[in-house]
Amino acid sequence: MGAISYAKSTLDSWSNSNTITKNIVSSSAQGAAIGGVAGTTVTATFSSRGFTSKGSVTAGGAAGATLGANVGAIKGAVTGSVKYAVGSTAKYFGLTK
Repeated sequence: MGAISYAKSTLDSWSNSNTITKNIVSSSAQGAAIGGVAGTTVTATFSSRGFTSKGSVTAGGAAGATLGANVGAIKGAVTGSVKYAVGSTAKYFGLTK
């Protein structure tokens, strides 16, 4: 779908199993480390010009690490872009089909 630019982003939470921990990820490395854990669900909200888009994906492994790295890179930057694909039940931020 191409890239969409956002002025800011907020990582709402990472959850693993039934535990939700508040984590503000500020770098690609940190995001990749957390997102790469098997069974991790990433919930991210991106806001720009009054428009908010929210999505969650349960990934872990390489896919979760990629997603976490992308979220972390955007969070750590003043401006950024994220590619997304719409799945059947969730939006997968940072992942393309």
